[in-house]
Amino acid sequence: MVSSADTGYKVNPARLEPVDLAPYANRGFSDEFDNDGKGGWFDQGENDFRMMPTGAVEAAGVAFRIIDPAENNDKSCLVLAGTDRPKFPLSIRGIKVNRKFSRLYFLHTAAWGGAADAGRYRINYADGRSVDLPLVGNRNIGDWWNASPLPEALVGIYRKNPAGNNIGTYIAEWENPRPETEIASFDFLSPLFREGTEINWRPDTTAVPILIAVTGERAHPKAWELTGAACLGFSGGKETGCP
Repeated sequence: MVSSADTGYKVNPARLEPVDLAPYANRGFSDEFDNDGKGGWFDQGENDFRMMPTGAVEAAGVAFRIIDPAENNDKSCLVLAGTDRPKFPLSIRGIKVNRKFSRLYFLHTAAWGGAADAGRYRINYADGRSVDLPLVGNRNIGDWWNASPLPEALVGIYRKNPAGNNIGTYIAEWENPRPETEIASFDFLSPLFREGTEINWRPDTTAVPILIAVTGERAHPKAWELTGAACLGFSGGKETGCP
């Protein structure tokens, strides 16, 4: 849990590693024409986030690497469908991680972000198991206008855009319940995404989520991993390794 009194997450910078989102980005930070189905961000014209910093950026104590659209075919973020943008993708799946992390930090935000349902992240482990992180409006993700700290997220990057709006992003922390198991990938799932033949019997207004960057924190190494040496003991007159 976080509160408005927090100014940043407590992390060890030496153990942070960015997850490469460049191959999966589907939109840029800048948009020229409102609701034309092209361009970037939430397709709202100059009401966009074209002033997003790129490259190595620190926010709320966490180091992120934000894609420069000029270096990635004008694609710099991952945007999914929601009630007001139903033609956006329903999912972006198989985002490669291939590392062991004790925590993941998601730099994200949403349009119409006060809606309770803002999608989810599905963490896929190398052993075939998975776990979902639901995105809940005004809890661990929120609306990008007038961003303020939430019960489970801190404000990340905050700016004023060309349309004159105060806009911002959020950083949510996910504690991995299985840090000893490699995370193979994760899926970014829209609030409109349904499993197989699943039907939404109570359609409500949903948010349009956007993912900007992800950083993982490696678990603290064990003592023998720090030295690279074997841990020796004695049992029945024979040397034994670490337990």
